[in-house]
Amino acid sequence: MAECSKTAYIESGTSLYIKEKGRKSSVGFVVDVPPVEQFVRLRVGDLLIISRDSSDEQDTSPSSANGTHKITCPSGYLFDSVKPGEPISFDDGKIWGVIKGTSISEIVVTITYAGLKGTKLGSEKSINIPESDIRYEGLTSKDLRDLDFVAAHADMVGISFVRDVRDIVVLRQELAKRKCSKLGIVLKIETKGGFEKLPLLVLEAMKSPNPLGVMIARGDLAVECGWEKLADIQEEIISICSAAHVPVILATQVLESLVKTGVPSRAEITDAANGRRASCVMLNKGKHVVKAVSTLDTILNSQYTRAKAELKPLMLSSPVN
Repeated sequence: MAECSKTAYIESGTSLYIKEKGRKSSVGFVVDVPPVEQFVRLRVGDLLIISRDSSDEQDTSPSSANGTHKITCPSGYLFDSVKPGEPISFDDGKIWGVIKGTSISEIVVTITYAGLKGTKLGSEKSINIPESDIRYEGLTSKDLRDLDFVAAHADMVGISFVRDVRDIVVLRQELAKRKCSKLGIVLKIETKGGFEKLPLLVLEAMKSPNPLGVMIARGDLAVECGWEKLADIQEEIISICSAAHVPVILATQVLESLVKTGVPSRAEITDAANGRRASCVMLNKGKHVVKAVSTLDTILNSQYTRAKAELKPLMLSSPVN
């Protein structure tokens, strides 16, 4: 073990020496230094430039200078969909901004909401554009490669950010090509469009012989639809799926404090109890996930009668063509 009396910057491969009596003796090299997360700290009024990541050789590290920050994003759909004046959020709604300008290769954002001392935006964080018309159709080439693996090794496949019946039609065709009639399909409801078209999405998916389920992905759904509407949206999704006899997965931050710290909050206990109306409750990973599983089992199987869903009429949000 080595100890430094002053700040030192090292990386994997750095040589270490012992210096004594005017001599330096090599003792080895530094190995397996964990990478340091790169981030920018955004404040209200800052400019954020999102650059299209068009080359694997491009430096994708976030950078900052005089209140202007730059990050890269590999998604071409983002650049094709946004317009000036539309809102954009980052990292599950921790940071909000407004699109100031766009071009083929860049999007300029003015930050309108962040923490008082600024909020860190690291790599691989979510980006939501709730009011933009996302120009996206079907499965990408990567999706198809992933589907080959899923079809061979998994029990079910999830459709993230499903918005339109066409997404399900394409998936059904691809599964038929692979002769996967028993592979489960999970519709992940994460957007306003997906929620509004849920009855049509469910009806289309039920045409397939594949088992079907619906996930209430509350993280993106809250950002896309508004935090204050999430409870009503959750109830509506459960009611629609109950009427259609489709299993529901309740996901995102269930018993989150318990999973991470070992101690639950009072509010999340009652939130977890609402999972009785769902068919499945999903927990995130964490140090205390085993304890969380045990607690969740106790909550869901309490002595009180399991709540029955109030079955509402299955209304179509738009006319069938």
